[in-house]
Amino acid sequence: MSIKAILAALFLVACSSFVTGSGRPKAQILLVGSYHMTNPGLDAVNLVSDDVLSDKRQAEIENLVKRLARFKPSKIAVEIRRGSTADSLLQINYTQYLAGKYMLGKHESEQVGFRLAKLLGHTKIFAIDVAGEFDMNKVMGFAMNNGMGTEAQGLMQDMQEFMKQEDDALKRSTVPEHFAHMNSPEFITRGWEVYQRFLTFHKDNLYPGADLFTEVFRRNLKIVSNLMRLRESEDDRVLVIYGAGHIPFFKNIITGNPDMEIVDALKYLK
Repeated sequence: MSIKAILAALFLVACSSFVTGSGRPKAQILLVGSYHMTNPGLDAVNLVSDDVLSDKRQAEIENLVKRLARFKPSKIAVEIRRGSTADSLLQINYTQYLAGKYMLGKHESEQVGFRLAKLLGHTKIFAIDVAGEFDMNKVMGFAMNNGMGTEAQGLMQDMQEFMKQEDDALKRSTVPEHFAHMNSPEFITRGWEVYQRFLTFHKDNLYPGADLFTEVFRRNLKIVSNLMRLRESEDDRVLVIYGAGHIPFFKNIITGNPDMEIVDALKYLK
């Protein structure tokens, strides 16, 4: 083989490694889907949490935090709007919490995030959320007015029944048990399938279901982009605490990323 051919072959190998990231260490990402402990009621259908400040739930959350600590994250990211007033308040409250001057609120970013960060000696919590739109009423109205009312009602009934099952499951479970359930492959797949059903709502050149799916995907792409900001080295281990509905999007977006690798959450939740 000529020198020219050898150099060309080496160039192709180098380009392949650059594009695929093969052989390059990746930051470890632990995605932990959570229910919203404050009952904000912001989703289309909402799980109703009992009082996480009760003695029983507090002991269970401490147990959950000890399990997650085994991952030894270098950073913890939570569902608070990045760069917002809430982000600034998050950092102030965490600093006060470290000093023993702040009582934890009900939000999972504090109940789980603050506790875990303090246990591991972290000085900062990272907010990575962005604003998004989820106008399901627009899609449902379109469906009702275009001969798809039965399908729309069926989807809503299925979502409501699913959430009732989750309400009942939480009542029967400890917090660690419910987190393990919400991060199981079966739960994550079911959540993804719900969004897929929105794609059936279309007529002619109108695609309100796909438009809604696009907006949800757009928000999650931006969140993952914020997550990527946290990667400073291949040694980073980032634990993400987020509403469980985001987890299938995060997994689909991160899979194949040359700089990040998803870690199995059940390894630390069970």
